[in-house]
Formats: sequence, C-alpha cells, structure tokens
Amino acid sequence: MIYTPSEPLLFVAIKDENGILQIAEDDLLEDPAIIGAIDEETEFNALVEEEAALLDSLMRDG
Repeated sequence: MIYTPSEPLLFVAIKDENGILQIAEDDLLEDPAIIGAIDEETEFNALVEEEAALLDSLMRDG
C-alpha cells in the first residue's frame, strides 16, 4: 500500500495482482489496515506541525 501525505490531498494506492499500482476504490478505504495507515499519517503530520511551531517559537524567542 502506498499513500500520499494527507495535505493537501490524500490518495491511497494499492498494487493489484499484477503488481500495478492503482488508486484504491472507496470500499477499500474502509479496510482497517488502510484506516490505520491514514490515522498514522494524520498523527505524524500533527507532530511535524507541532514541532515546527515549537522550533519557530524558540527561534523568535532566542
């Protein structure tokens, strides 16, 4: 499974039986593994944004 960052748009792709990547159908987006991957990406993006804001704050204060 491959997916793009959720910002600005999220695209989920899966390999078919021939190994070719295709955009996942809507019903596959309900798969627990895909939901988990999307949740991880969302959490990661939030952490990156939080860290960037903290670093920006430290740079302005320093």
